Amino acid sequence: MTENIKVNPRQLARQLHTLLECDIPALVVGAPGAGKTQVAIQAAHNYGASVRMMHAVSMLPTDPRGLGTIAADRQSAVWLPYGDFLAMINATSPMAVIIDDVGQAPVSIQAALMQPVEARRMNNWEISPYVRFILTTNRREDRAGVQTVIEPLKGRCCILELENTL
Repeated sequence: MTENIKVNPRQLARQLHTLLECDIPALVVGAPGAGKTQVAIQAAHNYGASVRMMHAVSMLPTDPRGLGTIAADRQSAVWLPYGDFLAMINATSPMAVIIDDVGQAPVSIQAALMQPVEARRMNNWEISPYVRFILTTNRREDRAGVQTVIEPLKGRCCILELENTL
């Protein structure tokens, strides 16, 4: 397991910019209200990307997979992406997808997020090469409803821990 890199807000902004340039997913960990999401948004804008905010805790299990429908052969089903995931597939310019509060999301949602974050696909649909990922979460000890961030998802990200500067 990789150790968290401890950073202050200025260092976080620089690290996120570098990770966006290198297309390495980031997981930003820190206390509630420490500025994780705001620094991520600013880093994405400085990188030149549009921002697509997703709140993992309010996602439904069908969101990442899409809507199922009967295939033309009437023998199987196909999954049709919509919303945020359709935007990720169709992106034609830099887009930073910030998935907020991932540690509060059910394990089923976190597991579903592994496919687009690492494999850059969702079912048979490819995520655009313009898309970059930043995930955020509070820490378990913050008592903010975080159950855990599953190890396979953490293992796909560079983990940056925002130090509490208050």
